[in-house]
Amino acid sequence: MTVSLAVVGAGNRGSTSAGYAQRHPQRARVVAVAEPRPGHRTSGLPVLGRPLLP
Repeated sequence: MTVSLAVVGAGNRGSTSAGYAQRHPQRARVVAVAEPRPGHRTSGLPVLGRPLLP
């Protein structure tokens, strides 16, 4: 079973959760990311395979 994750905040905790999903794609996948800080938002989380929207 794969769990869908919505990451709220691309800081330390969000990056850790997203990293888990990246290492274990059979267990978890990131389907959404919400990040209010422009610097973190534009750097994006690579797990989505595309940049985050501004």
